[in-house]
Amino acid sequence: MRIFLGHKHNSQELDKDVQRQIDELIKNLDRYPGNLREYNDFKGAEHEIIDTGRPEKFIYLDGREEPGFLEDLAVKEGMKALIHYNPEFTYGVPVRPKKPYKQPRTEE
Repeated sequence: MRIFLGHKHNSQELDKDVQRQIDELIKNLDRYPGNLREYNDFKGAEHEIIDTGRPEKFIYLDGREEPGFLEDLAVKEGMKALIHYNPEFTYGVPVRPKKPYKQPRTEE
């Protein structure tokens, strides 16, 4: 999914459209209960854990994270899945496809 929109919109419409696309990225994350090796075998591709920049390596999907944190992981870091996912507490460890990863273009 491309975040960049090539045609002109007013900024409010653009913001809503981009936010909707980002929300879809987060909604469509794989939620895998196993470890990284098992996820790589399952997907048939190499992935790596994303550093969250804090001592906890897991993230929550239930609104506990600071505003913009999940969005940054999805768009800027290329997050595609959560491994060790626990549906009871809605948390997991974020992973992305192994580098090289190209950051999607966003219109500023």
